[in-house]
Amino acid sequence: MRVLAACAAAAAFLAAPLGAQDLVLVNGNVVDVVAGTVVRGVNVVVADGRIVALEEGTVTPGAGVRVVDLSAFWAGPVAMNLLRVLGADLIKIESHVRLDGMRWASGLPIPIEQELWEWSPVYHGANAGKRVVNLDLSTDRGRELAMDLIARADVVIENYSPRVTEQWGITWDAIQARNPRTNFIRVPAYGIAGPWRDRVGFAMTME
Repeated sequence: MRVLAACAAAAAFLAAPLGAQDLVLVNGNVVDVVAGTVVRGVNVVVADGRIVALEEGTVTPGAGVRVVDLSAFWAGPVAMNLLRVLGADLIKIESHVRLDGMRWASGLPIPIEQELWEWSPVYHGANAGKRVVNLDLSTDRGRELAMDLIARADVVIENYSPRVTEQWGITWDAIQARNPRTNFIRVPAYGIAGPWRDRVGFAMTME
């Protein structure tokens, strides 16, 4: 249910298709003029140095949508991976101090001497095609870099208990102050308010 809820919250950003009028060429890159970000996976027709059309069949529903994925384990990563399949640009931020716990989930023997954190098929299945940046969010510099990425995003998602992103200073008000167009999806197990807000939940908790 948490995966479906996150998908539904993000689906609105796929409603308006990207058009040639939304794009310009900057140093050979296709750039969304509204978001100011590079658009990947789109083939364009150029005349006199301007983008005049998009090649038929090359624009996916998520083209031009940039997502910063702060989530971990399953609900958030899987939901955002569906947007990645639809063409969105996914940037996953992992904590320098605590990596995504799904990196340790594997039904296969893990050669511990060879970067054991890179071997989980479950992690890679939920995060395929995402660009991953590792930041220490307990530091001012780490949080500053995270907010710089978030300020350029259309969608930000997290699925921790509310206190986690709040203690990082990654809040609705802080995000809106940097970019009013950025939408913040939160998928805590027990809601943002209420007596259980700071409890964590996993599949076995719900099932």
